[in-house]
Amino acid sequence: MLVQTVRGPDGAERHVVQAPGMRLGVPDDASPCDLLGAFSSTVRDSAPYSRALARAIDDYGVPPGAELALIGHSAGGAAVMSLAQDADFAARRTVTHVVAIGSPVDFKHPASPDTWVASVTNQHDIVPSLDGQGAGACLDPRPGWYVVDYTDPTHLFPACHAIEHYTTNLTDDLPEQRAEIDRNLARYRGPVIRSQVYRLFDDGPAARRASGSRRRSDDRPAPRRRPPATVPDAPRVARGANATDHGELLAADSRETAECADRLRVLAARLRTQAAAPDWLFATLHDHITACVTASEDLAEAAARIRDLPPTPRLATAPRPQR
Repeated sequence: MLVQTVRGPDGAERHVVQAPGMRLGVPDDASPCDLLGAFSSTVRDSAPYSRALARAIDDYGVPPGAELALIGHSAGGAAVMSLAQDADFAARRTVTHVVAIGSPVDFKHPASPDTWVASVTNQHDIVPSLDGQGAGACLDPRPGWYVVDYTDPTHLFPACHAIEHYTTNLTDDLPEQRAEIDRNLARYRGPVIRSQVYRLFDDGPAARRASGSRRRSDDRPAPRRRPPATVPDAPRVARGANATDHGELLAADSRETAECADRLRVLAARLRTQAAAPDWLFATLHDHITACVTASEDLAEAAARIRDLPPTPRLATAPRPQR
């Protein structure tokens, strides 16, 4: 996640929190952004992801009463909405805006009636409907929200759920809706005076920690630092030829992730040429580019280490004794 402090047009300092979507990989690992965490964020009022966001905001030092804009994609949108509806959190900070992009948030409501909420959903994207509702239904539990529910020629899922796809739609296909969201976030327009990227972890007592990262004594999440790639003591892949195959697979994943970062950079450069593009889009792209680069480097290093594993001779199978 990314936390930023901006100096608004009136000179006041405000804070923006950007939460990414589900993290690909093991369904249940040390990250609250895994598949299990994403599901919890959808169906529960308080989940590991939203609690990890709250701890990171505390660690960053957002002062009591400070104004916050919470922006999230996919499970990140559900998590920031859960945070906005937490009465204790809302009593300590002023959540002025929530923007959820491609997120299942229909049955979540901010604790403060003054919080402005925008929900952006592509009708071909199934993720916003995972809470059983989805935009465009006959039941509307979202009075007062700014809902952008649209269609485009892309019917393929998960392509239409990707953050770069939503960003392109907002930039090229939805100029009026983008301008309305940007207008409501006008108080957050201005220079970024501080940024901090966090790597989040589950809050359970038996949560697993990534190598090189430790929980602080006060239970706060540590700032994101890329840990050195390591090979587990008991690898799940076989040594020898199978290890080589898995190393090649990791290397291919590394290249694909790096290509994703390149595509996002091209998109960001394209947005720079359009003065109307809102600042929060650039910040979100920067967060995802950073995540892609980090993942690509980790995958490449892990692939190299797996390739270097010494081959293990196959053991001859002893014949079964005759009865």
